[in-house]
Amino acid sequence: MEDENIEEERNRMKKMTLAQHLEELRFRIIVSLVATVLGSTAFLVSGSLPLKIAMGPYLRTWSWLARDWMNRLEEGHRKKTLPPSQEEVYRWVFGVQDPVTKKRVGGHKEEILEGKVSDGIMKAKGFLYPRRLAQLGPIEYIVAWMKVALIFGLVLASPVVFLQMWKFIGAGLYKREKRLVMRYFPFTVGLFLAGASFAFFFMIPFALYFLARFSDPELVNQTYTIKAYFSFFFTVTLAMSLVFQLPVVMVGVAKVGLMKASSMASKRKAFILGAFIFGAIMTPPDPFTQIFMAVPIILLFEIGLFLARRVEKRGEQAGEGAPA
Repeated sequence: MEDENIEEERNRMKKMTLAQHLEELRFRIIVSLVATVLGSTAFLVSGSLPLKIAMGPYLRTWSWLARDWMNRLEEGHRKKTLPPSQEEVYRWVFGVQDPVTKKRVGGHKEEILEGKVSDGIMKAKGFLYPRRLAQLGPIEYIVAWMKVALIFGLVLASPVVFLQMWKFIGAGLYKREKRLVMRYFPFTVGLFLAGASFAFFFMIPFALYFLARFSDPELVNQTYTIKAYFSFFFTVTLAMSLVFQLPVVMVGVAKVGLMKASSMASKRKAFILGAFIFGAIMTPPDPFTQIFMAVPIILLFEIGLFLARRVEKRGEQAGEGAPA
């Protein structure tokens, strides 16, 4: 009976013409685009909310730089190395000590960290990193708003998009293979969201922090434009979301027997080189950001290699040994 079912499925797939495959692809693409548009629209109608969310990594970096600046003031005051003008700034930031209670009163430390002090005042006090982005063109804000809404919409619609992708792949497979393929669906979505989260919470703020610390604010006016920042945000988030799919791809390749885990392991050096090249292409031309992207890719490769070996081992135990 099983052989008859397999033969019936084989005949059905043979009857699918190229036009039918293209129609299937067209349908899946349309559904994915509609889901992405609906997801993006949900953010577009929320006004500036997408930009406020996307500003999170930048503001996190700004707060780190502000704390560094205040720590330098404290250290200089303690060591008595601050010039008189900077001592005045120290008192403005931290207040003065009450002679009776011995506690500091006044000061603007909390207001600074909450972003309630204007960039102009902060610059006059010696802190040269603006909290607000610069807009150099009349449509920069709108373009950034639409870009961010698009990537957030894609993240929101990712379950639908990946479901359509796996269904299209499964259209040319047997039922047993379809069930196997659909097992990867939740992992695909989970890794996509994990990649976006990694970019948002770690890679973007740490990369910006390194770049800011690397540059000399006395020589360079470190003002990021809306276009530059959100293009960086869009590129890094999307790139990391896709890169995090690597373990699923490797497990799938090992499962269908296209490449054995031992063969993947033998190409480790070439893969590491490729990871750094990919990081150089997908990020700004600075070594820190390239390394920050390359290292997770290498770790994902090792995770994928470990899982591929387990898949092969299970296949051999079940008598399904993957072909060489």
